[in-house]
Amino acid sequence: MTGASSVVRPAEGTRDQIVYIGSTFVFPDVMLRLVGSEISDIGTRRIERSEFDATGAPGGARLVVFEETYGASLFETPERMRSLCGRAAPVLAYRDCELARRLLHRQQDRIPSEQMRFLPISMPIEALVALMKVFLSGEILVPATLVGRSDAQEAPYQMAAERRPCEGLTARESEVLHLAAQGQRNKVIANALGLSEHTVKLHIHNIIAKLGVANRTEAASRYMAAQDRS
Repeated sequence: MTGASSVVRPAEGTRDQIVYIGSTFVFPDVMLRLVGSEISDIGTRRIERSEFDATGAPGGARLVVFEETYGASLFETPERMRSLCGRAAPVLAYRDCELARRLLHRQQDRIPSEQMRFLPISMPIEALVALMKVFLSGEILVPATLVGRSDAQEAPYQMAAERRPCEGLTARESEVLHLAAQGQRNKVIANALGLSEHTVKLHIHNIIAKLGVANRTEAASRYMAAQDRS
């Protein structure tokens, strides 16, 4: 429902949270649950932009993760960003590398507590969780894709994706899509790849978004057509 928040309660005795600002399309429930289950003592919560504009980050927020359009606009007003985030570290969840690179280059003079962290939202879920843990520790780690301007600095999983039938997918997403195109259910795919069903669902969500299709069936059709051409 539009305007509603999605909450995964933190472990008993802690109020620490990762707060996501954006829609379910950018931050699906399965992603929140998976991150919450992989990082102990941290709850996850999604808030719509209008609610965040009105109330700011809730108490206990450690990270505030913005979808890229809103995060980029808020970047232009550091005082407002600081006011809304409070003591939580701001994180930009991006797909547009050029946008993120421009913001990174413009924030060099900001003090560390005001610097945006950068999270490639399409990276493999295992790497995404690992990067979240780095941010929670207070460190600032810049993805290799944002350093410099050379295409040679693209992350290994992105370079490999260019050689796959469906351009832009990670190695794991290609494996998931290959099995989904064969008609396999999520449970079967999870068992075959040694993943949880939640992780498979998140991969399917990312595949649909990257390919610009409406659903799983269209993604499978796109994959089969690409296979036929190769």
